[in-house]
Amino acid sequence: MRAGTARIDITPQPASGVFMTGYTNTHDKPSVGAHDPLFARILLFDDGFTRMALVALDLIGLNPGRLPAMARRLGVDGLLLAASHTHGGPMTIDLAEPYGEDRSWPERNPYLSWVEDQIAAGITQALGALQPVHLSVGRGAVDLSFNRRLLKADGSVEMIWGQNRERRHPYGPVDPEVGVVRVDDLGGNPVALLCNYACHPVVLGAGNPLLTADFPGYTCAHLERQFPGTLALFLQGACGDLDPYVDVQNEFGPAREQGEVLG
Repeated sequence: MRAGTARIDITPQPASGVFMTGYTNTHDKPSVGAHDPLFARILLFDDGFTRMALVALDLIGLNPGRLPAMARRLGVDGLLLAASHTHGGPMTIDLAEPYGEDRSWPERNPYLSWVEDQIAAGITQALGALQPVHLSVGRGAVDLSFNRRLLKADGSVEMIWGQNRERRHPYGPVDPEVGVVRVDDLGGNPVALLCNYACHPVVLGAGNPLLTADFPGYTCAHLERQFPGTLALFLQGACGDLDPYVDVQNEFGPAREQGEVLG
């Protein structure tokens, strides 16, 4: 097995005036800048028969678009797009329409088309970095999330986002498991770390005007500091109604704190 990695900046340029999504589905929430960079982190595997690219994205979502065809032209057989689902990112999908997307901005150079080109460039970079690797798998658990859909004794339901920062409410079904895949070179040095956890990236709320990867960005940055030269990828789980305990507020400290707890 061989693997190669690449990390590509996909922060909109310029970062101000970018339509944000997660708390709105209209062009009424432009950003004033970027608090932290947004990345496409690419891990490419080659077993001698098939090449597969895993692309972890600091976006709320992304349709395949032109990417499968672009990957095939580069000699890559399989493509997995894994968006973190940050609610502090640019408007890339239409939340009101299945598979809807917004290529209307910027008018002359749509962000989505630029992102596709950036990802293709990253795949090319990862192909050039292929090296023999070993894989290992582990798992742990972390108490980071609660179920924001509170079922009451009378059978009614209350949405309690923003109301469980002191962990007072009994939280419903959650998934505390953290799945980890470690990719090492033949010398035992980590090349990539994949972290799988189920929790909405909504530490930052609707009042935040800055683009951000939210807590998954801090998780990856923490891991990359602990293991210099390693690429960290966050893979979102079935986050449904799962929020971090400190959610939908507008300070970045809790995003860092909770992201580093996960890391």
